[in-house]
Amino acid sequence: MSEQSRAWFREPMVWLIIALPLSAVVAGIITLMIAIRSGSTDAVPDVVKRTAQIQESDMDADRHAIELGLRGELVLDPQNGAITVRLLGLTVPDNTLTLKLLHAGRASADQEIRLIRANDAWLGRAEGLAGQVWNVEVVGEQAAWRLGGRLDLDATRSELQPMLSTGD
Repeated sequence: MSEQSRAWFREPMVWLIIALPLSAVVAGIITLMIAIRSGSTDAVPDVVKRTAQIQESDMDADRHAIELGLRGELVLDPQNGAITVRLLGLTVPDNTLTLKLLHAGRASADQEIRLIRANDAWLGRAEGLAGQVWNVEVVGEQAAWRLGGRLDLDATRSELQPMLSTGD
């Protein structure tokens, strides 16, 4: 019996030996491209102080909101982008509030909207909110207090409350 030799590129084992390392290199390059495009932003855009391995954030605004007993509700009209915020417990109402809409996955999509007081509510307008998940943050004029909430996919309401637990 005579054995016929085939050319190296016709051997399946050779292609297996080449394909496995090559696929690992391609996957590594794709992973690197994804990591570079996503940026280096934190999920929570608060200013933090990093000491050794401990990350500290200023929670005074949240504590002050708890002391005041602040609560509220954000209502979104998806048709025209109108935003209405109503607050309970605010003894001296601010004329303007800052609404931060923080995209759950892309920091580049974050929005900051100025809300104007109209009677017992604060009004504003935003575009492009539908079909997205948003973390909501409402801050007073002097940033003395802060409330947070979440607008889930296609939600039109969000409960606003202090972002710290009261310890109850």
